[in-house]
Amino acid sequence: MQDRLTDEKIRRFICDGFLVVDVDLPASFHAHVEEKLRFSIEQEFPMGNNILPRIPEMYQVLDSAPVVCALTSLLGADYLLHPHRAVHTSTPLEHKKEHKNVQLTPEVNEPAMGKGSMAGSGWHQDAQSPLARARYHVPRHLILFYFPHDTEVDMGPTRLEAGSYLFSHPEKPVYPILPNFVARGTVFIVHFDMVHAGFSNLSERTRYVVKFVASRTRNPDTLPSPPDWTTPDNIHARYPLEPVWSHVWRWLHGLAHVPMTQSAPSEITQVKRLNRIYSAVPDESQISKLIDKLMSLKGSNRHQRELRTTDSGKRILRDMPTKIPRWNERAIVMEDSTYALALAGDEAVKAICALFELDDPWISINACFALGEIGNSEAVPTLVEALKNSHQQIVRQALDALGVLGHPINDALAEIERLMTISHDKWLEPEVMRGWTAQDQVRLNAVFALLNVIHLEGSDLRTIEHILINSLDDPNGYIPEVSCEALRRINTPTAIAAAFKYLQRHRWDSSLVGGQKIY
Repeated sequence: MQDRLTDEKIRRFICDGFLVVDVDLPASFHAHVEEKLRFSIEQEFPMGNNILPRIPEMYQVLDSAPVVCALTSLLGADYLLHPHRAVHTSTPLEHKKEHKNVQLTPEVNEPAMGKGSMAGSGWHQDAQSPLARARYHVPRHLILFYFPHDTEVDMGPTRLEAGSYLFSHPEKPVYPILPNFVARGTVFIVHFDMVHAGFSNLSERTRYVVKFVASRTRNPDTLPSPPDWTTPDNIHARYPLEPVWSHVWRWLHGLAHVPMTQSAPSEITQVKRLNRIYSAVPDESQISKLIDKLMSLKGSNRHQRELRTTDSGKRILRDMPTKIPRWNERAIVMEDSTYALALAGDEAVKAICALFELDDPWISINACFALGEIGNSEAVPTLVEALKNSHQQIVRQALDALGVLGHPINDALAEIERLMTISHDKWLEPEVMRGWTAQDQVRLNAVFALLNVIHLEGSDLRTIEHILINSLDDPNGYIPEVSCEALRRINTPTAIAAAFKYLQRHRWDSSLVGGQKIY
């Protein structure tokens, strides 16, 4: 079995935003997983993130050679299996005859779903969990959809809008993909920001899909110059985005952006927008213009959320959909100027750092993102100072920027330790209906940042280990799970002992459930 995807498959992923992987395991294995899923969903309580320890056999899917090959090729060998996972159920419609008379075309938005379904049928891009992080055009986070049973089209397989992971918001689908049949043991590996949707289940049987997330923990190594970008034949994507695809291709090889000829104009605004961003590397005068565009947003208050309201006018903790970039608690799209500035590289760092002097939260958030994507160590002092800000949004983005910078962040460790131990009164109110707080996400972003610098030569592993061990007491389950993985990678006796002790105290034994054995 090959240990890396072919260049052709990587190019197809860049264009389409997804790959289909066949897990080479016996049919009896998938039938066993499906049986346990049905029992858990129908007889037990909602497992949420615990569905994997509840059905640990699924690790065989995640550890299978085809899945590991794909994830390693797209995220690097040190990718992280994210703590978030979920079972997407689609139950049969109760009145199928009525719905069969409705034209269920592949592009339909929000078709009816069966009672109790846990799969959204409206076209959407996934939210980060527990709270928002930035949307990246390059592959930093991937979704895995595992199908444990054969799924005919009448069971409602997952629909995809190929190439749409680059969009700032979902458009009306043009060429949606609705599979006629998905074989058991199939895994869709999808860019996290792909526009996708569930579909009506007209069969007599509940459909199950298990969602996992994998995250990159280091930037790509610089490799020998790859072949020039060529668009593969017969791709699913119908949007001409060669300048963006070329950038992602070079980024995966650790190389800087080199512009290519812009595609022919498109009627789709998103395509025009993306090709405009990636059709050039900003020079000094263009950097100045991009900085001016960001500065013009001062006072726009885009760091503040727009919340939905009930019929009575009461605000609820759910974000209004918007096509204008602004902070929300699903995933944050940055300004076009910010994505463009990230292409300018080192030449733009000084000007971006100066943006913090404006003391505008939204501009600072965008500046943090751009500095992280450029990856210049001279940005560390500015990002460390951003960690002291009273706006949790700035702190969260600064932590993520430090985590993707690709340089040791020793100067930030004291401030990160402070953030892991303080309780900020303004950050303790729930941000979403599930009760997650900004304090939760600040600490999670902090341990992600620490995880991402462990492999870097010169990182202060002793201090990082100390912070991670103390974080194992955090009541938010995501944080100690990421910390345990980071401690495993540090691999000192004290790090391993601390992680092992935590896992001992939190292990599950589900061999006896409901008075009967479930194997």
